[in-house]
Amino acid sequence: MTNTFLILLPIALFLVMLMGLSLWAERAGRRNRFAGEYFLGDRSLKGFVLAMTLVATYGSVSSFVSGPGLAWQLGLGWVVFAAPQIIAGFLILGVAGKKMAVVSRAAGALTVIDMIRARYGDGRGGRTLAALLAVLMLVFFTTMMIGQFIGGAQIFSKAAGVSYGWGLVLFGAVTVLYTAFGGFRAVAVTDTACAVLMLVGMGALGWNILETGGGLAQVMANVAAALKQTFGFFWVGFYRVIDNQLVLAPFQGPIACTRIKYGKGVCGTAWKETRTIIVPDVDAFPGHIACSSASRSEIVVPVIWEDKVIAVLDIDSDQPDSFDETDQIFLEKIVELLPHQ
Repeated sequence: MTNTFLILLPIALFLVMLMGLSLWAERAGRRNRFAGEYFLGDRSLKGFVLAMTLVATYGSVSSFVSGPGLAWQLGLGWVVFAAPQIIAGFLILGVAGKKMAVVSRAAGALTVIDMIRARYGDGRGGRTLAALLAVLMLVFFTTMMIGQFIGGAQIFSKAAGVSYGWGLVLFGAVTVLYTAFGGFRAVAVTDTACAVLMLVGMGALGWNILETGGGLAQVMANVAAALKQTFGFFWVGFYRVIDNQLVLAPFQGPIACTRIKYGKGVCGTAWKETRTIIVPDVDAFPGHIACSSASRSEIVVPVIWEDKVIAVLDIDSDQPDSFDETDQIFLEKIVELLPHQ
């Protein structure tokens, strides 16, 4: 059995699964009116399915392909692209979603434009607003879909060993077919399947990192070394939770405290409160444990697994006020990648 066959087999099974789900969705909606079924899934999809569509949207090409590409190209400016999307998604679903659903049901609206026209009427102003929003949605969604298609084509191209052109055709054909046959229900159901597969895949990736890295301690050692070498921090290291205390783990820098009690110092407080703590001036922090008099500022990030702190990442600087929210964002992303056990 060749390596090419082993690569193509799961891809083929995945595509067959998508088409099967599309046909199932199409048959499930035959009893409903076409327009309401095609555009809204007859408003019958459950919260879990809709939540997984959001996971699939932000955990697919935009997170694994184009997002990292922007981060590599723009550096910290990538946050400007990523943060508003997540915030907007949760605001729309959590704040405006329910009210929009009530209004659209009352008006019999099938699309956002239908709802706008029902809200502002068919007068000149209402028609102008609806037309303007339709054009804006078309432009922005087209741009987003182009990125999705490019990313999907690249993935198919690299995974299946075919040209980029054939990857684009394969990705586009499958997407168009299951959307045309099953409508919104098919898109939501296939997104749910993709989201579940991605979550399983991220778990498997974490386990693989653990195995490849030689164990959690070895991975911690390399993370500490990389941060120390890249940014030149005064001290970088981990403390692991063992027997209800923090025990010194791999670190880079001067000698350190070997054990820290629960709730004591910056590390113990971060463990107790299960949150990242930034200390601009360590001398002003109540109960600060001075492992080194040269330390002036500090950030401690808890490593959390199954709602429990299993370790903390501690970084010290010999300069005051060296850390901010940007450091917090990316250090938290780093510790999330650690294989938890």
